Order: sequence, then structure tokens, then C-alpha cells
Amino acid sequence: MNSSSRAVVAVLLALLALLWAAPAQAGRCSYLPEYPSPLRFSVPITGNITVGRDVPVGAEIYRRSFSTTSDFTVACDRAAFDYNRAFSSTPYPLSSYTHPTYGARIYATAVTGIGAAVLIGPGTVALPVQNRVDYSSAPGNPRISLYADTQYVLVLFKIAANVGAGSIQGSGLPSPWFNVQGDNRLDLLTAQFTGQLNIVSRTCSTPDVPVALGTHQMTELGGIGTGTQWVDVPVHLNNCPAFFARSLTGSYNDRGQATQSGVANTVQYRVDPVTSIVNAAQSVMALQPDGVNQTATGIGIQIGTAALAPVGFGTPRSSGLPLNQTDGSSYTLSLKARYYQTGATPTSGQANGAATITLVYQ
Repeated sequence: MNSSSRAVVAVLLALLALLWAAPAQAGRCSYLPEYPSPLRFSVPITGNITVGRDVPVGAEIYRRSFSTTSDFTVACDRAAFDYNRAFSSTPYPLSSYTHPTYGARIYATAVTGIGAAVLIGPGTVALPVQNRVDYSSAPGNPRISLYADTQYVLVLFKIAANVGAGSIQGSGLPSPWFNVQGDNRLDLLTAQFTGQLNIVSRTCSTPDVPVALGTHQMTELGGIGTGTQWVDVPVHLNNCPAFFARSLTGSYNDRGQATQSGVANTVQYRVDPVTSIVNAAQSVMALQPDGVNQTATGIGIQIGTAALAPVGFGTPRSSGLPLNQTDGSSYTLSLKARYYQTGATPTSGQANGAATITLVYQ
């Protein structure tokens, strides 16, 4: 056999050696006398959340981190094991929503438009997830110690434009489960949620606002940029929901230590004229012809805040309303309006106008 033949044989033998390389052997794990059974953890959820119509899809409405204060260890052979961080039960299926960070691991809940995920520790990995760890070549004793994950985070999201109302029971959420699989499976931690979270999702009733700006003499105007007396524009918000909080955040551990705080709901408003805008800086809109009567010229309608500042067309503004947690409450958003001279030589006539006020609930 010449040298080139020997080279081919050497390559073939090397390939065969790779093909026949033995996989990492799995081993067995067992509980220790001081840890005779897996950690079992019950996590209460509680609170009321008012999910505003305009809260963006994907926004968090609830976050509760939970952790055990106890260590937990099992003894295992020096081998390869699968770490399974999953769920022992999922009362509702995966939703169709894919989160930009947590992917397609958002589960539906009892309330339409609300989804749930459980994260590992403070990170950004959502259950379920599996990974293999090979301890075959680890130095030291023939037996090794494996530890339980003891920190998780429950997160609820708005996953659809329209959100229903109702209660999310703890028993209706996925139950975290951590086990190690080798030649046998050993559970390290099981957790379940208890209690309930109440979801409110509706808006106020807002009737149309007719405003009489009155009949005025041209002598009341003093030139471009002047106006008549301001007139109240009361925007009524009736039969509103209880505004509990737009989101809740807290923590809990197995010693019963709990924290929870909320972010208050807000109502903003935006004014959009039906006619064209004559002066954007001063929030002045053009008059609206009625098709019958002569329309005044050189005159517009100015919309202002309660403090007489231009309202800013097309721009959301804080309503400043002190929202409360009483269902069925009513509020009044106070705006102002007046005639505003826009031309050097205005003429008389009818002077009507219209604008749309959009409420933004968060």
C-alpha cells in the first residue's frame, strides 16, 4: 500500500471513530434526607386593574415576581441531564399573540385580550424552555449536586385591541414546574397561583356638546388676533368605570412577604376640527358654512383650555381629571371657545363650527 492509500485509510478510520463516539450517558438523581420532596410553592394574586381602551397592545398590566427563601438540592450522578422548565398544567392554550421579547410563549386567560407568561428569574426568558447540561467530565466526587430555580415572574399583557372584563383566577394560569431528567425524572419545584385579579375594561359615556357662542357686534373685535368673550365648553364624561390602576407590580415570597403598587389610570383628550385650521398656534379653526345663510369672513373659532391656553389641535393633552375608584362616577372636562378675528376686514354672517373631541383612556 502506498502512502496516499494509507492517508485515505487514516481519514476513514477517523470518520468511523467520530460516528461511533458514545453519547454522553444519562444518570440518576435522588432526593437527600434534608430535602426529601420538591419545593411546593403557592403564589397569591390579587388586585383590580382598569385596562384603558388605548393602552397599547403588548403593554404589561400586571407583574408579580415570586421566590422561595429555601435552598433545594438533589444528588445526581456525574452525567448529562435535561433541565425542564415548563408547566405542570396550562388551563388555557397558547394565544396567537407573539411578544417582541418573549415570543410565542404567551398563554390565553379567562379574560379576552389578556395573556400570561412566566419568566425565569429577573431575565427575559419565558417558560417553557429546556436545556441539557453535561456533568460527565466535571471534576470531583462521583456524585454532584443540582439546585432548584427559586425565582420566577408572572406577567400579564394586553394582547389584543379589545379587552374583555372579568376575573382571572389563579387556578386558570399556567403552573410553573422545574424538573431534571436523566435515567429518571426528579421534580425540583412546583408552583401554583391562587386568588384572583379583576379586570375592568370600558369607557365613559360622552354626549355631544352644543355650545352657543352668541351674537356679537363687529365692534367687539379689535383687530387680527383679538376675540370675543370666552364661553364654557363642558365635556361631560358620564357613567365612567372605576379607575383602579392601569397596571400593578409587586413581589411575593414563601414567607408571606408581599409588595404591590400601581400606576394610576389617566384620561387624555384630543381636539380635531371638522373644518380647516386657520391658525394652528392659536388653535383657531375655520367656520363651517351651512349651505343656506351667508357665512362671516375674517372670523374663526378658537378652542382653549380651562386656563385659556390654545388647546393644540390634534395633540393629546392631559385632562387633569382626579379619577376615582367608584364605578359609575361622572366627570366634567372644562374647555373654552370664542370667536377670533383672522382677517383685517371681517364681514358679518352666520358663524358656526364643529370639532371632534377624542378621549384617550390609559
